[in-house]
Amino acid sequence: MKIGILTYSRAYNYGALFQAYATKRFLKLEGHDVEIIDYWPIYHQESYKFFSPVALKVKSLPAKIKYLLGLSLGYSRIHKRRFGYKDFMINKLGLENNIKYILPEEINNNYDVIVYGSDQIWKKYNSRLFKGFDPVYFGAFPKGGDVKKISYAASMGVIDLIDEDKNTLKKLITNLNSISVREINLQEIVKELGFQVNLVLDPVFLLKKEQWFSLFENLPKLVTKKYVLVYDLNYSEASKKVAKEIALKLGLEIKIITGIVNPFAFGNKYIQTATPEYFLSLIWNADYIVTTSFHGASFSILFEKQFVALGMGKNAQRTITLLSLLGIQERYLEGDKLPVLDKINYTGIYEKLQALIESSSKWLKCSLHKDSLV
Repeated sequence: MKIGILTYSRAYNYGALFQAYATKRFLKLEGHDVEIIDYWPIYHQESYKFFSPVALKVKSLPAKIKYLLGLSLGYSRIHKRRFGYKDFMINKLGLENNIKYILPEEINNNYDVIVYGSDQIWKKYNSRLFKGFDPVYFGAFPKGGDVKKISYAASMGVIDLIDEDKNTLKKLITNLNSISVREINLQEIVKELGFQVNLVLDPVFLLKKEQWFSLFENLPKLVTKKYVLVYDLNYSEASKKVAKEIALKLGLEIKIITGIVNPFAFGNKYIQTATPEYFLSLIWNADYIVTTSFHGASFSILFEKQFVALGMGKNAQRTITLLSLLGIQERYLEGDKLPVLDKINYTGIYEKLQALIESSSKWLKCSLHKDSLV
């Protein structure tokens, strides 16, 4: 069976690349001919530009100076990190150097099945170049042909919908033959719109930890001493405070990876140019994880690490859903206070996780062959 995957495959973001990789590898291991459909429209491209003239227009003079100084100070680190992302896109996702599809109408429909997801592909945009929902990620494209269209672990991120949005969603979702989402609150909304929808795990869980380990098993360790790793997407002061408390209690060093390069952060504790493979290695070898990232929490669980998640604000639902399903919701902290937490007993949650993985993988495999479930 020839399968195309439409997801965020060119984002300069570790989690986005890993979920795309996991979906592709899982389906290939099932014996299918699989490729990432390389759709990356202008509005996505703009959000990842190194230099944005638009940003200068809206900033005050002090902010402009800081922005330009940051680009100057961070130039080599930003490009080194981006090179690591691009290398992963080409060598692990199978993308070409240049984007294949910029316009929806260009997308080839030469597939038996297209899987839409995972990641926040159903996000409601409000950018300069695009507002609303991108119909491509709801199966409106490609048009024509006899292609089965499935959403796998689709997410909307922060959900803030008005009635008009729900009417739009109802029309868009009718393009799909089978529907699954990643968060409970999104599942409830899709059900309210009249569709059958399953709750599944993020695709990173479809691969075993040994399969992830194979990506970095030959890499030398970046850190030789014991450490607590902070993976902080949001420049959270709370995460640093909690990490410092953990480090003092356990006698660990602190290492910090930010969501994007922080040009004003210097010193050995900051690791700003890690490739995706080295990022996984840093989680694997850490003694404790503090994260403001859903995928930071996901890989902590996959690699059976002691961890806490925090500081996600309105975007916390996907992490809270995951932790609740596993019965470890106390690992999400609402503030910057570190409560007394028992050590996570992964023997205790293994059965729950395996049942969820089995249910998710079974749904995906069955949906490839079933007729419409909508």
